[in-house]
Amino acid sequence: MGFLYRNNNAVEAVVELEEAVVELEEDVVELEEDVVELEEDVVELEEDVVELEEAVVELEEAVVELEEDVVELEEDVVELEEAVVELEEAVVELEEAVVELDDKESELDSDSDSDSDCDSNYNKAISYTNPVRNTKAFRNTAQPIGMFTKLLMGLGGILIFKKIKK
Repeated sequence: MGFLYRNNNAVEAVVELEEAVVELEEDVVELEEDVVELEEDVVELEEDVVELEEAVVELEEAVVELEEDVVELEEDVVELEEAVVELEEAVVELEEAVVELDDKESELDSDSDSDSDCDSNYNKAISYTNPVRNTKAFRNTAQPIGMFTKLLMGLGGILIFKKIKK
């Protein structure tokens, strides 16, 4: 009986070993499937890395473009500041011309107190329409008006030039 008992134990041991081998083979299959899944994940991650690198390149290009835009805007700000300075100077000149015109007007108002002065002013007004523009009266009143007109034309030219330049 000892022989059968030993044979029985050996058979059971072989069966247990075969079951263990089957379990190990199943584990190997599962591990191989896990390896395949991990390899697929690695491929996906590599694709994601490529996409991220492309996105980084695009962002760097966008940053360069934005920096160029900032430089252009800073140049525009400098030009606008220069234009503001020019306009402020023109305003000062206009204010001076207005003061001169007010002075001339007050002189004319003080001169036009009498009827004879009105006749004189009428004669001056008629002389302004005279084709001969060399009269002293014309030169005295036309100079500030001419300066004012030139100033306005100059400002208009500056503004037009700035618009054309842009």
